[in-house]
Amino acid sequence: MKRPFLFALLFLILFMQSSTGPRARADAGDRQRFIGAWRLVSDETMLPNGEKKFPYGEHGAGYLVYDPTGHMCVGLMNPDRPKWTEAKKPTDPEKIQLFDSFYAYCGKFEVNEAQHVMMHLPELASTPDYVASHQPRPYKFEGDRLTFAGPNKDEGEGGRFQIVWEKVK
Repeated sequence: MKRPFLFALLFLILFMQSSTGPRARADAGDRQRFIGAWRLVSDETMLPNGEKKFPYGEHGAGYLVYDPTGHMCVGLMNPDRPKWTEAKKPTDPEKIQLFDSFYAYCGKFEVNEAQHVMMHLPELASTPDYVASHQPRPYKFEGDRLTFAGPNKDEGEGGRFQIVWEKVK
């Protein structure tokens, strides 16, 4: 009676150690390397004229989480945004400021390892245009860092984005 329980427990422990968490080996497949939580290091947009913008401030904060079932969630915010005048009752201008300083979405993800593209497939989002969209994120790994970089069509021809994440340990 005890033997099947011990085998099941051993299997579960080995499975948990090998398939999740930030310790995914560098030689594991890219999909496996994504699994876990990531903390925002930097987020910038390069305009065609060379100017840089920081969508969530120069010290933006955020987390990105991928789970083994193929789901993801991300939240980004400007930590330097002003506090509300009344903690539980923001004014209309304060609500607008909140909308402009925070963004989140969650959904499924797919990894194209051959082309090094992560595809986010939001099912819920701060803005309606993201829901059911396809958000390609060309990626590269460098140690415990993950960089998404590519064209930013919102900024016109020549606009680019770069978002750097660090694996949470």
